[in-house]
Amino acid sequence: AEILAHAQLAMVGSRNPTPMGSEMAFQFARYLVSKGLVITSGLAIGVDGAAHRGALAGQGRTIAIIGSGIDKIYPSTHIALAKQIIERGGALVSEFPMGTLPRKEFFPRRNRLISGLSMGVLVVEAAINSGSLITAKCALDQGREVFAIPGSPHNTLARGCHQLIKEGAKLVEEAEDILQDVFTNVLAASTSVQRPIENIASWVFTAVRNRIIDSYRKKRAETFSDMQTPGQVEDGYDSFENFIGDLTNSPETELTRKTIWEAVLAGLAELPAEQREVFVKNEFEGVSFREMSEENGVNINTLLARKRYAVLHLRRKLKDLYLTINENYDETTIAA
Repeated sequence: AEILAHAQLAMVGSRNPTPMGSEMAFQFARYLVSKGLVITSGLAIGVDGAAHRGALAGQGRTIAIIGSGIDKIYPSTHIALAKQIIERGGALVSEFPMGTLPRKEFFPRRNRLISGLSMGVLVVEAAINSGSLITAKCALDQGREVFAIPGSPHNTLARGCHQLIKEGAKLVEEAEDILQDVFTNVLAASTSVQRPIENIASWVFTAVRNRIIDSYRKKRAETFSDMQTPGQVEDGYDSFENFIGDLTNSPETELTRKTIWEAVLAGLAELPAEQREVFVKNEFEGVSFREMSEENGVNINTLLARKRYAVLHLRRKLKDLYLTINENYDETTIAA
């Protein structure tokens, strides 16, 4: 499913959270989806369920990783929630065949998928022996960020979070802390990025053009390709080639290479240097993640995460540009 390629944050925690813990999970998820993240969790009762519901309440999407076949939803009290997740564009994910019943040993196995699909893991409330700490360990092994919300020292459900923080997890007091850590470590553009900048501008231009084509096809219900010339269609264009030619050069839209160039430069300047470097080397210089890992000793999963952060940021710049200059088109055709 295409949703698996979107930037995700995993949220995990106790199956028996305090009312405050449930509310935090709900509110954090609702806020984070409004910023473009997909929330991933395990469909369990407690924090998992609150996170899924918060994402849906925020008009966002959420992914449930389950420890059974997707036709054997567990717990059964979350069958309706699972249906909502699917109806709202989310996904149910399982490595187990259809018909597989849930078993205790399956849940630690699914935890590695929860963390592996995500850019980071947020632990809301967890006791020392909580399965959420297994997910956090998986995240560290996979090169993902681990975030934890502290609590009262008298609350046993806060002790797991406190242990994670002592071990280096990022302390989180509000949802914005996660976004700041992931997205807003703004550094000046390095000179090493300037060499392939023309390739980047071309890549972004193509992406914008493809989005417009998708929008056009949906609105016109046409299926012919750019190169076909089936004769005049209802709007006066005889091909997508002509349509795109007019659209990308017309003074009404001002969707020009110069406009896109400026947006790309701005987006790259806002990226942390390490994310820019991975994106440029992999996307435009053809350097593999394995080669980069061997060269600088950085874990491959960390390099993958950096690339995903960079792609997400540039897509957001694309979306903002597209919507600013072409408000007549459907916003849902642009991938956030």
